[in-house]
Amino acid sequence: MKNLFAGKKIGFWFTLITAALFLISAIVYVAIYNGTNYLSMQAFWLLIGGAIVSVGMLFLNLERFAPALQFGVAVLALCWYIYYIYFFISSAIYGIQYSGLPVAFFVNVVFLALALIASIVNCFLPHTAEE
Repeated sequence: MKNLFAGKKIGFWFTLITAALFLISAIVYVAIYNGTNYLSMQAFWLLIGGAIVSVGMLFLNLERFAPALQFGVAVLALCWYIYYIYFFISSAIYGIQYSGLPVAFFVNVVFLALALIASIVNCFLPHTAEE
């Protein structure tokens, strides 16, 4: 097991951290919006699947492609989130049924934004010895 992690570049470790951030974002997302019309199961399963597949790619020696997968998953999950939350945001911003934007909304946005930013940063890190 030690040899599996020996000599890995920072991109390998950052891919693992980003995958963990995807899982945390998915858990926070489903915990906040479970039972509402604002929960996008597509975004939830994209985050879960993206974390699992990107970690699997690391151990199949495809770590060079894992950051691109993570970036694509983060963008798609954010797009699905925006699609499902759009009515709530527009009604809150324009004063239709205004109840304000709850803290839970900002918490979820922060986690999804962190996942997206981490996946972008990960694209520019070295992942293999020859990079």
